[in-house]
Amino acid sequence: MKNFNPAQLEFLKTISMQESERDWLDIPCFTEIVEEKKNGKIIGLAGVTKRYFLIPSLFIAVLESERGSGLASRLLDSLLKKHKGILFLTYYRKKPYLKEFYSKSGFKKLIPWFGQRVLCIKL
Repeated sequence: MKNFNPAQLEFLKTISMQESERDWLDIPCFTEIVEEKKNGKIIGLAGVTKRYFLIPSLFIAVLESERGSGLASRLLDSLLKKHKGILFLTYYRKKPYLKEFYSKSGFKKLIPWFGQRVLCIKL
């Protein structure tokens, strides 16, 4: 299992995340990690984590200034080339554009997840 390197952890501190999403950042539970840089600085990061050491789950983080640039799509495509097999993710219902984004990559909605989130799967 892999963990974020110091530069990746520093990048993650600069983006907005729920406190519950920060809990697992120091745990070496990633099977794949990809990043993209601009001018030597990380602007986007994606990974496959084994949540609870069992469930392969997608993680994507992009600087707000880079959103809408296609960066998340590039990160996701790069990650999907490396990861074979089932993959889960959750997204917030109040961000409906994410449903369209993930469905373009083959993710299917499964069920509501803990109130405000939606659980999706890609086989």
